[in-house]
Amino acid sequence: MRQLLSTVLSLVLIVGGLLSYRLYAQAVPVTIRNKTGGGYEMVVGGQPFFIKAGMASNIALLKAIGGNSVRTYSPNESQILRADSAGLKVIVGLPVNQTDALNAVNKFKNNKAILCWAIGNEEETRTGDKAALFREINTISQAIKAADPNHPTLTVVAEIGGNNLQLIAQHAPNLDFVGINSYAGAAGLPGRIAATGWTKPWALTEYGPIGHWEAPKTPWGLPIEQTSTEKAAYYLDVHTRGVKGAPNCLGSVPFLWGQKQEKTHTWYGMFLHNNLGGNPVGSVEAMMYAWTGAYPANRYPVLASPNAILAGDLGNIGTGSKRVFALNQRIDVQVSVTDPENRTLRIEWDLRKDVSGNPVQGGSWEEEIAPIAGAVVSKSGNTARIQLPNVEERYRVYVYVYDDAGQAATANIAIRTDPTLALPLVQRGRMGQGSVEILEKDVQGREGVSRPYDMRFEKHSDGWKIKVK
Repeated sequence: MRQLLSTVLSLVLIVGGLLSYRLYAQAVPVTIRNKTGGGYEMVVGGQPFFIKAGMASNIALLKAIGGNSVRTYSPNESQILRADSAGLKVIVGLPVNQTDALNAVNKFKNNKAILCWAIGNEEETRTGDKAALFREINTISQAIKAADPNHPTLTVVAEIGGNNLQLIAQHAPNLDFVGINSYAGAAGLPGRIAATGWTKPWALTEYGPIGHWEAPKTPWGLPIEQTSTEKAAYYLDVHTRGVKGAPNCLGSVPFLWGQKQEKTHTWYGMFLHNNLGGNPVGSVEAMMYAWTGAYPANRYPVLASPNAILAGDLGNIGTGSKRVFALNQRIDVQVSVTDPENRTLRIEWDLRKDVSGNPVQGGSWEEEIAPIAGAVVSKSGNTARIQLPNVEERYRVYVYVYDDAGQAATANIAIRTDPTLALPLVQRGRMGQGSVEILEKDVQGREGVSRPYDMRFEKHSDGWKIKVK
């Protein structure tokens, strides 16, 4: 029995060792070389490699639309192994701490999925001494290369202002390239980088819709979010003008391949929240075209621009310019959306408190905002009736549009309630002997005090009507 147990244990150790070898002992060398005609390219296992990265979720769809890699923000083992199993490469995020960074490098350096090591993300935004920070990053890069000569290093900065590239060139020359997170200015990045004098390779490590800090504002100072259709066009424009054909660019990472609450629950996600179905939106379609040159056979729903959502008083949606309403008011909203294949669309609505003015910065965690229960009184076709709460507040009305293939579009409008505004009246009249009396009803249907009104008859195309004032 002891001999049998010993044999079994030996087999377990052998299998475990083989599994560990399979997971961690198949490193593929990655280098960066000069291209014929100028510029740089990444080379993986002897073959040119252009970064087309998402995150370690929805990996099957990422591969289907042409993605070849994922970016992590920490050395997350499950994400690395998930990417490895799918045949994708990984840009591994490391902390700006030499001991912790080297522990991760030594653990994963022989995994065939590793593409490069990203030391820090936007760390320069959290320090008053960027020169010292980049010197520390340079030291960590040197230590990483001593432990792992097979994979290049980079650091990631938030845009290129504040002499970021010049300081990296001066204080962190050991880095092989730099990652740049850019939003509103991403399409013009190649020219802006050239103007700084930076001549080494770079990658666009985050880009997406116009950032909330860059977006136009409501009259009360909160950011106005693009529709998912507008965002899709923006992603494609950035790829076309800011990535494709830029000689020193090694690739890009559209943000966010997933979903998160950052100012709103729809601002950056390329997918709806799981509570809303987790469906992909138009930016996924845009990246498929960017990476493969082809759109999917079934296109995504298309929201009108501008004024995808119109809002107004009951029975008077109007031009969509009204955004301030009375407390406890009911409003009507309408979405303008089409489907390229004329598929049947399902439309859902909700109302949520607007927290986009919160002070959280740098993509840090934000609490998710749940929809207000009972706010959607009714919906029909492309319209809905919304009950606003009886409190002064900022809100957003959201619409979610789904086709029958599981693809989605979304938009929202920022509104607010004002306690100085009176509820509008829905009026109906009745004739008395020689007079007209009006029974006033507010938007909730509560009948008010009747009183006489001035009146006159007017002829309309559908008959005579009484106009009162």
